[in-house]
Amino acid sequence: MQHVPVPNRESASVNPGRWFGGPVFFIILLGGFCLGTLDLLFAWIYWHSEGVTFVDVLHSIARGIYGKASRDGGAQTAIVGGLAHYFIATCMVLAYYLASRQATVLLRRTISLGLLYGVLLYFFMNLVVLPLSAAGMPKFTDRSWMYWSIAMHALFGVLCAFTARAASRAAQTPSRGA
Repeated sequence: MQHVPVPNRESASVNPGRWFGGPVFFIILLGGFCLGTLDLLFAWIYWHSEGVTFVDVLHSIARGIYGKASRDGGAQTAIVGGLAHYFIATCMVLAYYLASRQATVLLRRTISLGLLYGVLLYFFMNLVVLPLSAAGMPKFTDRSWMYWSIAMHALFGVLCAFTARAASRAAQTPSRGA
């Protein structure tokens, strides 16, 4: 296995000009897009056999904003659900990246700490975010869904960790023409 250099805390400063619109920004957005897409596909594939459509999945996300009325909003609430989902996914990636700027061990142990981060994300979303939203507290009655969701969130955490590692490397790379 090839040794991958990881920046240390002293070299972890980021050139602000390389953030917005630069490679770090692009990598974080790409990571959020991949995470959001994989999560949507997971939910749709899991529930498809129950007759749940892709739009139903988006409506269930919008329920956090609109409550039960999200199903009555048609395409508009589905779009809001999709936008909210990708925003949250990108924030999950960004949070790992920002934490890794202070605790570079997060970049060195991407698999183990990424798995842990993903599990923590699952519990944070289900025990903090959802209860505070219009969706309310989840019931946790479908054990299969719960177990699969925890496993998938663990993998999503690894995706966050590898995205943060790539963004950190991009932040350290001297810009062309400099």
